[in-house]
Amino acid sequence: MSHFKYYSVAGAFLCSSFVHLQAAELNASDFKPNSLSNSWFPVLGASLGYDTNLLHSHDDKQSSAISNFSLLGQKRLGSSISFLQLRYGLDSSHYSESSADNSLDFKLNLKGHHEFTRHHQVNLDFSHSRSHEARGTGLSEGNGAQFDSPLDFDIAGANLKYQVGYSGSRLRSEFKLGQSNKSYLNYRELTKYRDLQTLEVGLELGLQMLPKTYWLVALDRLQTQYEQTNEQVGSLDNTLLRLRTGMNWELSGITTGTVKLGFDKKKFEDINRPRQTSTSWDVGIIWKLRSYSTLFFNSSQGLKEARAEGDYIESKGAEISWKHEWLERLSTQLDLSLLDENHQGANREQDTQIISGAAQYQFNNWLQLKASYERLNKGSTAEQYAYDKDLMMLSFVVSI
Repeated sequence: MSHFKYYSVAGAFLCSSFVHLQAAELNASDFKPNSLSNSWFPVLGASLGYDTNLLHSHDDKQSSAISNFSLLGQKRLGSSISFLQLRYGLDSSHYSESSADNSLDFKLNLKGHHEFTRHHQVNLDFSHSRSHEARGTGLSEGNGAQFDSPLDFDIAGANLKYQVGYSGSRLRSEFKLGQSNKSYLNYRELTKYRDLQTLEVGLELGLQMLPKTYWLVALDRLQTQYEQTNEQVGSLDNTLLRLRTGMNWELSGITTGTVKLGFDKKKFEDINRPRQTSTSWDVGIIWKLRSYSTLFFNSSQGLKEARAEGDYIESKGAEISWKHEWLERLSTQLDLSLLDENHQGANREQDTQIISGAAQYQFNNWLQLKASYERLNKGSTAEQYAYDKDLMMLSFVVSI
């Protein structure tokens, strides 16, 4: 595992959004027109809410009022062709009935972008975050009441992407190289076995079949190594190979989407753990019903790392969202998501259903009010992992 140290940098894998503010549900893209300007302090959020099952527990439910404060900002230097961009996010949550669950998370991201020519461009990202797993989730899943506080962790890493071609070119390709480190900070007798490092290499090719329609072939290799091995469990170090092919399209601004189908193949270094090959897919579709009404559909299936126990997880999920602008300033969003997980090596199957709805009112281009409700129901073949909870939030978001 020591050879991974060479790749260690202060950064983390970029997600599709820079920061997820769980309680405030802050989404900077909702602001019009200057939501995330070139300023250190562009977006502030404040929320009040109520959680009916703070510990994500089957039989020891504890409810609490929540207050949340968040901050998101960025600074950008350069032009659209070549620039550096620094982003940061802070998120603080407080629980009236359980101060032990209070949290303060942060994320930092530095991104560099350069276009050598129209056909060649490179993106480099460095990120670092400190976050937490709420009690009853992650490594404490099914046992939240046995922990005195959330599990804190750091994630650091880097991403490099090199793209050849542009939108409309006959052939496009993208090479990516990424590395990340995840380290837990407390409950070390348990969490030391879940500190891990990953190294990912990938290549995607796109061949234009029709205007704004591409046939895709993608190959990814993800190597995961754990810092320490629990001798009673054995090594979980493994390599995942993912091969997919599919289509990417954009039709007259009405629908855009990507559909990729293939397989995942996971091989463990421990010869006592069998190799696993599974069908995998990734689907993302946006359908504009009207200029003011949009449907979003996402679905995926693949092999994931185990959490608290077991070898790995066979995961399959889908989510559908409907966003509708009733008036220029008033909009709503309804979401339904389903997730099935088969925990191999733990003899446990779980299914999760989440139904949520939100309404937001844009007073002007710098002030937004949002009310949301979420209902989560998790079933499991092991009773202690099954629970349900409701989360209600009222949020104000200010764009400075």
